Amino acid sequence: MSMGTTDGIKPARIESEDQLIWLLMGDVAEILDDGLDAENISWLGPVLDVLMETMACQQRNETGYLTEVLVEFPNWSSQVDRLRSERSALDRSLEDLQARIRWSLPVDMLAFRLQVQVRNWLNRMQLHRCEERELVQAVWYNDIGTCD
Repeated sequence: MSMGTTDGIKPARIESEDQLIWLLMGDVAEILDDGLDAENISWLGPVLDVLMETMACQQRNETGYLTEVLVEFPNWSSQVDRLRSERSALDRSLEDLQARIRWSLPVDMLAFRLQVQVRNWLNRMQLHRCEERELVQAVWYNDIGTCD
């Protein structure tokens, strides 16, 4: 029996929910880039399901949302509160998108609007995650200071 081309490839280990979320967001972007037809919508649904499940798992495993920021800089609580609120809105928006896919509307009614809505969600989520990282990095840079 000959060895297939992918038999010797070992899958990359995903270190955290954060990595998996970024990978799934990339999968969503690829599906959108291919255009939403009946087949791609059938792929999009399960990817969004896993994305939502992973985001929920990440939230359950967190000791507190951006606590490392608030420990170092308690006066940044308004920024953390804004990001927390936005994160909740993104979660609700993703749930709405999942429900829309499950309605099984005709593809011509669903595809264009869903593509726009998922792309908007994906862009908002990418921006949100960047803002989270920037805030954490700001704490780190402020903590170590600058060299003279």
